[in-house]
Amino acid sequence: MKTRNDFENGLIHYRQKAFTKAIPCFKQVLGTHPDDKVAQIYLNRCQHWQKVGVPDDWAGVEALDSK
Repeated sequence: MKTRNDFENGLIHYRQKAFTKAIPCFKQVLGTHPDDKVAQIYLNRCQHWQKVGVPDDWAGVEALDSK
């Protein structure tokens, strides 16, 4: 799995709120696997939190309110 390390590193950075470091990891995954929906979701979340800022009580978990 060529992109496994990139994805795992992206998750580590994401959970540490290090979105600037996480974004290239997820982009690397998507460069090899452009249809990877999970990597795309995390990339979008990184870009969102980088833009709007992270709440003090942020735990890296997203509640889904619809199917």
